[in-house]
Amino acid sequence: MPRILLRLSHYLNQHGVSPAALAAAVAPDISRNTIYRLLREEDRLTRLDLPTLAVLLVTLRRLTGQPTTYADLLELDEDAPTQPATPRGGEG
Repeated sequence: MPRILLRLSHYLNQHGVSPAALAAAVAPDISRNTIYRLLREEDRLTRLDLPTLAVLLVTLRRLTGQPTTYADLLELDEDAPTQPATPRGGEG
């Protein structure tokens, strides 16, 4: 099943922005914990709120001086293996 992958860590590395600098720049709109969770789980992420994406884009534009778009942070993986759904609450 195709998936959308977050490529935030790749973008940060390409542009020399540390996770700590991003976390400081997005506060108070996005918590530091959310930034680190996004980076830790970007290959397994199943949801990303559009307001969060918007704040990331605006902040990254400001930090890098580059015209950052959603295409810089998201990637379509058409050949992703199908993963079993995890029931709500974690354990099944």
